[in-house]
Formats: sequence, C-alpha cells, structure tokens
Amino acid sequence: MDLVIPEYVQKNGPWSFSKAGVIAKCSLQYDYKYGPDKKTFTEEISSTADSRIGVVVHKALEFALDDMPVKKAFQFAIDQGELTNDETEKVMSFYDQVDKFVARMAAFRLKHGVRKQNVMIEHKIGMSPTFKPVHFFEKTGLFRGVLDYMLLTGRGDAVVIDHKSGKQKELEHYADQCKAYCVLALAYRPEIKGVQTAINFVQTDKLLWNPRVTAETIRAEYHPWLVKFLEESCKGLEKPPAPTEGWWCGWCGYKAFCPNFKNK
Repeated sequence: MDLVIPEYVQKNGPWSFSKAGVIAKCSLQYDYKYGPDKKTFTEEISSTADSRIGVVVHKALEFALDDMPVKKAFQFAIDQGELTNDETEKVMSFYDQVDKFVARMAAFRLKHGVRKQNVMIEHKIGMSPTFKPVHFFEKTGLFRGVLDYMLLTGRGDAVVIDHKSGKQKELEHYADQCKAYCVLALAYRPEIKGVQTAINFVQTDKLLWNPRVTAETIRAEYHPWLVKFLEESCKGLEKPPAPTEGWWCGWCGYKAFCPNFKNK
C-alpha cells in the first residue's frame, strides 16, 4: 500500500516522536528549536535535578545491561553526571530496582533464546518514507528514534523496552510512542514476525507489557497510523510560527524570546 506523505511533513523530516510532539504543541517553540534561525536555550530544561537524575539512571541501566557489574555501572554513570550529593543519593535509590531488572532481563534472554549479538542498547534507527531502514542522520529520512533496549528472540520477534525513571503512569499514556517503536523495529529488521513493547518504570520496579503485534498488523495498521500521526501533529507548519500556551510552557527554554512571556 502506497501512503501519501504531505510535503510539509516530508521536507521537515526526519521526525522523531519528541520532535513531532513539539510542533503539535507550539509551532513557535518548534521554530526556535528546529527552524533555520535556531535560538539558544536560556533555561535549559535538562539542567533540572529530576532530569539530571533521570539521565544518570538511564546511563547506569545502559552500562549494566551491557554486562557491566551493577555497582560499577552506577559509579561510572554518577562520575559522568556532575551531580550534587543529594542528587547522587537519589540516583542510588534506584540501585535495587536496576539490579532486579538486569537479573530479570538475563533470565528473559535465556528463556527466549536471545543471543548476545541480538541485544541492542540505546540503538539508533532511521526510516525512509517507504519504511525502509536508513542511516539515523539521513536528511531524507521520514522518522527515527533511539530505542532504549531491544532484543531479537529465538522465535523471530523483536522486544522493545523503554525505560522511564519518573512517576509511573498508565500504559495507555505511552501508546503512540510504543506504536512508533513497533514501526521502527520492523523497518530495522523487516524479517521479524512481530514486536512486543513494554515500559520499564524504574522507580517502582514495574515492567508493563503491551500485547504482541504481528508484522502484518504493523504494516497494515501502524504504517498508515504513523503517517496520519505526523500529518496531524505537523499541521502547525502550514502557517507562520505562533505561540500556543499550555502546560508545556513551564518546561520551555525559550521564554526569553516568546512574545507571550518575554515582557512578564
């Protein structure tokens, strides 16, 4: 099935789930971040304590899942994080959860016949407008993403797990993101039979699974969904950039440039 991708989507790619989320919320923020005259952050959101802690926990998970001892993985991640003492203590509060998750994944890999070469950590995947794999930085690509943890099982399926270090939310909250991961996984390995996604809530040590989706369902339903998702998310590109206020304003690093806030 040939899918028609609008020009305004195509020419502004490659898209990621987060990039599409920016334009869907505020076209001015998108212009400041991705437009031809990019602005410099004045309030870099990644400098907040919660963000710094989340980045370091993700790093510790990354190292530990790559067979580094968990204690060493945490120390290595903390050494790279430039954290305060209080932030370091909060990172260490995730230790037991990470230790259990790594052990759980080792058992999962053994049970499902996952070979070492079929374990992918922080794996970058790019996809063309025809849903074929391309280089992550390919400018003509349609969509791309970094998958926290992907496994290829002995039965020919892909398992994609995304780590969340913040508060646990309902799985439905991540439904679109998980669909996008299914599309990317199939683009990367078109021979797989199906994809199963899950969210690893590190703070609560909960691993919540979505139902397995067949490759046929991804091609027949998720491919059109992704095109529609991008089409709807990116409609703001059809008009001149304009500010749209919402909860996201509290997390925006461009208030100094925004006409709705710079004089407040």
